[in-house]
Amino acid sequence: MPKIFEEKIESKIIHFYPQYLFIVDHNRINQEVKWYKLETYNNEFIPFDDFHLTIYDITQYFDNESLAIFNHFYKHDFLYFQYEMIHQIDK
Repeated sequence: MPKIFEEKIESKIIHFYPQYLFIVDHNRINQEVKWYKLETYNNEFIPFDDFHLTIYDITQYFDNESLAIFNHFYKHDFLYFQYEMIHQIDK
């Protein structure tokens, strides 16, 4: 288990684990693992009834300090899943 989890969060609560830990092997995405982005979800692969992706206004939940902590903790998720990282919140 990465040392950050031993120090920062309860190791049994995997909800907060960066997601890349579940699919990256030796610094590359394991091609045997199937994963999908919710933004591009359709009922073709895994059917869900009444699926609706909620878009949140992050300015209601983050300030610049908490955003920097979040970005640092999940930086590899942004990298491997090719999400754009927001660096500053203008309120």
